Amino acid sequence: MIFKNSLKILFSNFNIVWKTLLYLFVVFLLSAVGVYLSLKPIYDLLVLSGLIDSISEIYTSFITSLNLAQFFMSSSDLIASIWMVIVGNISSIWFSIVCFVFVVFVFKVLASNLIIMVNCECLHYYMGSMNRASYFHEFGATLGKNIRMQLCYYLVSLPIKLLIVAICYFECMLIGGGLLQAIFTVFFLVVSFVILVALKYTLFATWMPTVVVMNYGVFKSLGKALKLSFRKFGRIFANALGVVSVIYFVNVFFGLFTFFAGLLITIPASYLFYSVFGMVVVYDCQGMRYYVDVYNVVSPAKKEKSDKLKQMKYIV
Repeated sequence: MIFKNSLKILFSNFNIVWKTLLYLFVVFLLSAVGVYLSLKPIYDLLVLSGLIDSISEIYTSFITSLNLAQFFMSSSDLIASIWMVIVGNISSIWFSIVCFVFVVFVFKVLASNLIIMVNCECLHYYMGSMNRASYFHEFGATLGKNIRMQLCYYLVSLPIKLLIVAICYFECMLIGGGLLQAIFTVFFLVVSFVILVALKYTLFATWMPTVVVMNYGVFKSLGKALKLSFRKFGRIFANALGVVSVIYFVNVFFGLFTFFAGLLITIPASYLFYSVFGMVVVYDCQGMRYYVDVYNVVSPAKKEKSDKLKQMKYIV
């Protein structure tokens, strides 16, 4: 029910995707300029060292042989060589590295995720009272709280993100080469990745919706969200698996078969779907009535029973 209602609300509020696309486009342009300016000295250094040509050779070799184990071994050697070049010239490029880290953090980690709270605010108006909120007005109104929320979210969720990266990396290192083994490696890697991301969704997807719906502070909302997640863990996790699977399948499918043009729609839609999922979980698990569309209202059984008892009281 959570997954199905999330899909319905996603399509009912698809106009938010276009506003999200505009915002992400601006963030992408600014971050692209920042990354280019910060990495230009490092790129020139790698060109002089011949490592850019090595990247091209490794990619060509993988496309030809499809030897995944060899690809990861070559990539590990290349990363070690790049690291040695960077360390050997750190005195001349340290400022570029600091600027690059700052740009990635501000634009990728912080700015691109600000839309999640804005989505939740707009969805709260829709689900609670069938009204539409101004997207960019909500963006400005919640900016201060939103930035604090994103900084806390990044710090709290960082360990599980590092765990996901580490597990996926070691899985790639442990399995050998060959086409059949490469297929099993990719399959096992994808399944593990989906499960781990679904676990992250289960734990943290309700954090920001709790801030919006319950109007609590950042850390009180985290405690409430975790309590809700553990109380309904099996149900939320099962639906999170479906949400993560759909998000990655749709992005991969439209990315490959539209030469990445489809990602212009699927990436903003993925942000919205993540927000919708968290909002539906909070509304549903808190026993709150909410609109799916103009014709359908979800009323939990507990809420229905409560309303009937109130009506009986007046009859008596």
